[in-house]
Amino acid sequence: MTEKLDFRPERVDIYVAAGDSVSFTIRMRDPTALPGPTWSAQVRDLAGANVQDFTITPLSDGAQVVLPPDATRSLANLASGQTVGTVGSSAFREVWRGKYDVQVVYGGGLVRTLINGMFSVSDDVTR
Repeated sequence: MTEKLDFRPERVDIYVAAGDSVSFTIRMRDPTALPGPTWSAQVRDLAGANVQDFTITPLSDGAQVVLPPDATRSLANLASGQTVGTVGSSAFREVWRGKYDVQVVYGGGLVRTLINGMFSVSDDVTR
């Protein structure tokens, strides 16, 4: 049997309505295993330009990752066109699409991207 080490990040796509918050918590299996984590998370357009930074609050066992409503609204304002798509069985009008990731750097320089995926913003009605 061949053993494998897989260091790829977990793929988690995010779908959000313009003007809504994005908030999730990342929990570490053993938060004391490596010292001094520094967290970062960004949303980039498909060409790779940074368009938003998440706000990160370190926790004793991970981090809270947040993108406020004004940030998702500003991503929708970047849209040059609109496409119609589906998420599961729900139809939505996607107005902006990019990519994101969440990364942690430990003391000593060890870098690990924990999650990444596509970041899609749909239109919103209620303001």
